[in-house]
Amino acid sequence: MKVIVFGCLAGTNPRPGRNHTAWALEKDGFLHWFDAGENCSRTMYFMGYRAEQIRRIFISHFHIDHFGGLLGLLGTLRRKKENLYTLPVYTPEEGIFPLMEELLRRTSSLYGGTELEELSLHAGSEAEMDGVKVSWRPNTHLAPDARGRSRSWSFKIEAEGKTIVYSGDVKSPDELGDWLRGPDMLLMETGHHSAPELCRKFKHENRKIGKLVFVHHGFEILDHYEETWNRARDIWDGELYFAEDGQVFEL
Repeated sequence: MKVIVFGCLAGTNPRPGRNHTAWALEKDGFLHWFDAGENCSRTMYFMGYRAEQIRRIFISHFHIDHFGGLLGLLGTLRRKKENLYTLPVYTPEEGIFPLMEELLRRTSSLYGGTELEELSLHAGSEAEMDGVKVSWRPNTHLAPDARGRSRSWSFKIEAEGKTIVYSGDVKSPDELGDWLRGPDMLLMETGHHSAPELCRKFKHENRKIGKLVFVHHGFEILDHYEETWNRARDIWDGELYFAEDGQVFEL
């Protein structure tokens, strides 16, 4: 079982070797996909993976650095005529996905493959497929919609006795709550937070995190990588990573 990083950049301009946020859990040759930042499908193919390996997609929120590559990814899937199946796409709020589907529909002469099924995220729900259970909870990165429903989400993934927590974009890591009680891996965003300060907070709270992986990098890591790494490394005693595009973690 592996965690594959297809993109690890926050909402800044793309930089050489860094694309916007996207990653997947690979289990038994299938990909359970989270967020779809710009160029994610290109990185996927360069790493030797195929679109038809994707079993489902989860989008944490509709900011362009988290779904800017989704249209291309879905288009690539629908181009395939073999191994057809229905692909669940879990979206953070209603309204945008139908627009994307309409763009795909208007190219029906080219796209007629895998069917797409939109499923909206709702608090207290979870979904299990192929031995991978995904739970989600709302966070306050984005304000709720007019009906009070959340528009941004965090995820917990459980498979083969392991637990992975993906923060998505959060206003505070405290929103992850009891999910921080001993996950085997925490994928924590640093586009809105300081990596050393997060290390200090997690150490002070005595968090037992197997692999602390920072993703969704902001300017602190991009512009001051070595200094930021040294500060974080001096604080955190456990396994620590600043994720890179194309990086693979074994679980």
